[in-house]
Amino acid sequence: RASDVEHILNAYSLIYSNKLPRKEEIQTLATNILRGLATEEILDILIKDTRADGTKKQDEDINSLVMLGTISIERLLDRLYGSHSRSERNRIVQVLTKIGKPTAEPITERLRQAGPWYYIRNLIMLLGRTGDESHISVLEPLLTDKDARIQREAVFSMINIGGKKIGQILSANLYSVDDDVKTLIISGLGSLKYHPSVPQMIEALESQALGKTKKAKNDIMAKICEVLGRMGANEAVPALQKVAHSKGFLSRRVYDQPVRNAAFDALAKFKNK
Repeated sequence: RASDVEHILNAYSLIYSNKLPRKEEIQTLATNILRGLATEEILDILIKDTRADGTKKQDEDINSLVMLGTISIERLLDRLYGSHSRSERNRIVQVLTKIGKPTAEPITERLRQAGPWYYIRNLIMLLGRTGDESHISVLEPLLTDKDARIQREAVFSMINIGGKKIGQILSANLYSVDDDVKTLIISGLGSLKYHPSVPQMIEALESQALGKTKKAKNDIMAKICEVLGRMGANEAVPALQKVAHSKGFLSRRVYDQPVRNAAFDALAKFKNK
């Protein structure tokens, strides 16, 4: 009877969080009741995909877990670490996201410890949803992690948090991340409209220095063309024209057709202004 339980838990949760002010004795009682209910057995029941009768979990089950989770964040993080079930991990991530800001500091502490890549990636995702600008310094070192999946999640989370330093940090790490993450950073710089990165992107386009394989180079350069056009960076027009019209032996640098097409598309954005 999850819906009935939710109403009862909600009252205790409101008192515990002081959203429903009560005398200190009552608040202590509410806290103790929540702690008493947040047993491993009950958390296990709520985290599972189905109820005891085999039916799928509903919103009230998640809400109950959120209310109990506020007082057992560390235990939920322990479960996230030890879980081998993707659906269970997804449910825990959903709950911790709804709990919000109180999870940020425990997550920060966990990120300083080792763990499986999927666990670290989930922690990064959670910090991007619950953290603030003060947590950017925690995420930045992860841009140089050996696992590209962790690098990628760090970029997503930093962009999600936002702030004045994000563009500068992403730009500074463009050459150190995995090739697949380079295109993500370039796209992020475009979304942020971080114009100080324009000279760096022009230089990378002209030098063709980014990318370990031909396909990676083309993907990165095509993304740079797209972003320069989207940002309306007028100083990039000469470089884009060279790319678009590079063909044959007379050109100093020859670009493959997908990159030339991206440059033409970018130039068209300037003409349509």
